[in-house]
Amino acid sequence: MLLPRFLMLTAMVIANCSAVADEPSVQDSTPEPQEPKLVAASSEGQDQIKQFKFPENLRCEVFAAEPMVANIVAIHRDYAGRMFACENYRGKKGVEDNRNHKEWLNDDLAAQTVQDRIAYMKRHHANAVQRFTTHDDRIRMLLDTDGDGVADQSTVFADHFNRMESGIGAGVLSYRGDVFFTCIPDLYLLKDTDNDGVADVRRSLHSGFGVRTAFHGHDMHGLIIGPDGRLYFSIGDRGYNVAPEIHDATSGAVFRCELDGSNLEVFATGLRNPQELAFDDYGNLFTGDNNSDSGDKARWVYVVEGGDTGWRMYYQYEKNRGPFNREKIWHPFSSESPAYIVPPVANLSDGPSGLEYYPGTGLGDEFKGKFFLCDFRGTPSKSGIRTFRAVADGAFWKVEDMEEPFWQILATDLDFGSDGKMYVSDWVQGWVGEMKGRIYTFSNPETVDSKLVKEVEQLLGGEIAKKSNEDLAALLGHVDQRVRQESQFELVDRKQFENLKSVALTNSETLPRVHAIWGLRQLARNSVAATSVTASLDFATVVTPLLKDADAEIRAQAAEFAADARHANLGDLIPLLDDESLRVRCFAAMALSRIGDSSCANPIAEMLVENADSDPIVRHGGIMAIKLLLSDSSSNSQDEISKLGQHSSASVRLAFVVALRKCLSSKVPSSNHDSLTKLLAERLGDTDAGVYAEVVRAIHDLPISNLMPVLANQIELMSRHFNGGILDDAIARRVINANFRVGEKANAIALATFAANGNMNSERRIGAINAISQWMNPPNLDP
Repeated sequence: MLLPRFLMLTAMVIANCSAVADEPSVQDSTPEPQEPKLVAASSEGQDQIKQFKFPENLRCEVFAAEPMVANIVAIHRDYAGRMFACENYRGKKGVEDNRNHKEWLNDDLAAQTVQDRIAYMKRHHANAVQRFTTHDDRIRMLLDTDGDGVADQSTVFADHFNRMESGIGAGVLSYRGDVFFTCIPDLYLLKDTDNDGVADVRRSLHSGFGVRTAFHGHDMHGLIIGPDGRLYFSIGDRGYNVAPEIHDATSGAVFRCELDGSNLEVFATGLRNPQELAFDDYGNLFTGDNNSDSGDKARWVYVVEGGDTGWRMYYQYEKNRGPFNREKIWHPFSSESPAYIVPPVANLSDGPSGLEYYPGTGLGDEFKGKFFLCDFRGTPSKSGIRTFRAVADGAFWKVEDMEEPFWQILATDLDFGSDGKMYVSDWVQGWVGEMKGRIYTFSNPETVDSKLVKEVEQLLGGEIAKKSNEDLAALLGHVDQRVRQESQFELVDRKQFENLKSVALTNSETLPRVHAIWGLRQLARNSVAATSVTASLDFATVVTPLLKDADAEIRAQAAEFAADARHANLGDLIPLLDDESLRVRCFAAMALSRIGDSSCANPIAEMLVENADSDPIVRHGGIMAIKLLLSDSSSNSQDEISKLGQHSSASVRLAFVVALRKCLSSKVPSSNHDSLTKLLAERLGDTDAGVYAEVVRAIHDLPISNLMPVLANQIELMSRHFNGGILDDAIARRVINANFRVGEKANAIALATFAANGNMNSERRIGAINAISQWMNPPNLDP
């Protein structure tokens, strides 16, 4: 089969579309939605517990059921005990799916803005406004006012999310009086200022998410407060066009911003449908990414800043999913993994949805250090909640202790309440909501009423704000992750530099020191932004000793701190590139990717040489550091930096090429674009198969239009074989397709010559023949 011709279509339509950052709203003309007709109350929810499989020492109870709540996509219980549930009534009844609308598939692949999507929906359906706005998604708020463990009050907290362009409301987070809600095309901030259970403030912090229809459920979700005090959230591969520099219509992504919505940035990309996000105790971010139903498996992904995990939305429309399957993009890391991606840690789950990290208290110590991942497969008998641990393996990870302790429940989401209980939302049955829905609690009778759990509930319920600075410093070592984090945030709010500094430098335990460093990073970030009195603080007095600490985790965290504080002495950081800990090396390289200069080029190269592509995260750190050096067009050392592309080590040249790719894939053209393009073209002469393949991938896949003829000319060298297999296939398909896309007479002759060469691989020759046969009538999509 010809290499993805849909890429040709995509490139063509992108060239003919103008990006629109500010999406107009059709809210004013949106009709009133129908009121959902929920199933009447019954004993079904209670009876269903008998079918569940869960640990014998735990207790399961119904917290809420229909008609109090239904069609639950996501849940969140805040520290005040309010349960928020995202209810979906638009699934397949307004939020559509390309599988059911093939008539607009080409238009969907062409769409670059939300307004483009609105326009083609109207063009294909005369009654589009009525058809796609009849039902709405909403947020339900549930309360247990008498403390008996069962919700007795239910209000519609916010509704009328039924604009024609609206997606599924699939993420909710209540924090310090603000309720964040993700519903394509917006990230909303909601408030209930009069405490009546209904939001009376509704503001879009950002709009422009979901430029394409794609597949059902590939929406916005994953809201979580990170250890850096920022809001993180995700989107599936429906794409986004929020600003010129925040624009990608081809893949899912993870974003972050301040809690007021400022400083929005893309944190990582290349995901298909990352439903939820979770941080472990040391600030490592993970997600479960859904598979594409083509024999591939779901991915457990370590989400790193600047990472690309390789999925592109248009892969969905090739029968074999194109490079995603052929080039083993979804497989765990191996020597065959493309270098431009951060590979998944493992393949686990079939329908990853809700995700949480055990906070440390509630169910029992046997769950400490474990992730809880909902596996949604459309039927209770095959669904439930998996638990496992992510264990460090160099700078990367491996998965251990996988179990299925909560099973035969069609769980969409879960949340750990400050009351020591685990709350689980149940979709009940099927893929389309049946106007039913339950929220169950799982609790440990031996611990739920313990002194520790009650302490956690009180602290998170408001007592932390009343604690002295000394008490807060002590709570940075609390057994519960949430208590540690809230104590950290309170110290930051009070600008307690000295308290945080003292814990970071003198405490005997790692975790409280890590939280203190995170708090100092928050103060440093505010300082750099010149938004507070912290601008005068001397962070160097903390950064320098921490970078030399005996604890490897502290050295790693200190490297990030140095970057946030804009630590001027790179001589403190550069030695960490040769640290005995690979995690420290990676963190140091990532720090230098933000504050480095040409003086770190050779040390980065030395790190990459020693790594020899054995640890993908160390390599990623080196790539990101080189990217900064290449992006700095004002540097007087560009000639020296460009020599990295001619380094004697293929590992260095490989990182150099991927760094070029990252620079050239930027949504905002750089001032040195031409020089970077030239550097990439020069590497087409590389004799290493891996380096050469990455150059070919970069030129073809981005695409870089002015280098496409150069890539097409590589067909004259196709008799040059490396080691066969995946790399040869990846190169050949792209070179053949480059000739097809350039489309000149000389390219047709080149393809014919190639096809006539009996010494060539027969599959490649057939690919060339197919290209020629469609020369005068190029297909929009592969069949």
